[in-house]
Amino acid sequence: MLTVASPCAVVLATMPPLLSVIANAGRHGMLVKNAVVLEQLADIDTVALDKTGTLTVGTPHITDIVVLDNQDENAVLRLAAAAEAPSEHPLGQALTGAATSRGLNLPEATDFRAQPGRGVHALVDGRQVLVGHPVLLPDGPVSRGAHRAVALLEQGGRTAVVVVVDDRPAGVLGLSDTVRPNAAATVAELTSLTSRRPVLLTGDNPCAAEHLAGIVVHSAPVHTDCEQLFPLTVSRSTIAAQSRGSVKGKMFGRRGHRPAGHPADGSPPPTAPAGRPGDARARPPGRSPSRGLAPTGQRRSAG
Repeated sequence: MLTVASPCAVVLATMPPLLSVIANAGRHGMLVKNAVVLEQLADIDTVALDKTGTLTVGTPHITDIVVLDNQDENAVLRLAAAAEAPSEHPLGQALTGAATSRGLNLPEATDFRAQPGRGVHALVDGRQVLVGHPVLLPDGPVSRGAHRAVALLEQGGRTAVVVVVDDRPAGVLGLSDTVRPNAAATVAELTSLTSRRPVLLTGDNPCAAEHLAGIVVHSAPVHTDCEQLFPLTVSRSTIAAQSRGSVKGKMFGRRGHRPAGHPADGSPPPTAPAGRPGDARARPPGRSPSRGLAPTGQRRSAG
């Protein structure tokens, strides 16, 4: 009797399951870059989730319009929407959608510039218009009313977007997104699989993050144990954490995120997904911490 042994069967038995998993993930809207990622899944003990478009549907809508300095509500919305029209950011689309639903005619914006993590600047009807993060508000007494409006909206779990026209605050817009129906169940299942609650990474204000966390976790308090990440520095923060051997999780990006492994700063691709590109709104470093879903002392940086 002749017996022949060969490793071919083992080799052939490895790839078909991996290809099957990659194909199945693709059918569910997930892009798997290589098989190594699948092998690393077994070692994950913490999952980091983005907020907009991951735990929420990613289509924010305007809930409040606070006008300042005796401005007209439609006039403020018209200028803000026109400035945001060239932007592909979900918040900008929410503004243009609201203006369109009101039948407002949007003038063409020129000199459009996106400021990563802050907002946009454009020239509309001969007026300089800034739309975005409250950090854009001018210094001094002229912004006191705007800061009060921002605080009230954020306390209600809203995302506050300021509108500055010719260096004067014209209004503050409150926006909200819809939580995905299966978000709470997904967080619960991930918690069961990893024995740790997922971490929430967001550039939104802490109150909005805490509001969402309370919905999907059904428990409070939510601890401030995860630093709020600026879009262009997420990849650096991730790599730094990896060098300390603390990265175990993965961050799931929303529509519009840069593909995993391609940092926004053009640096060599890390083994973990990079941060938000373009004109995504977020607080710059040192502003304030975001809310994580994981209990204090159990934080892991996103990978």
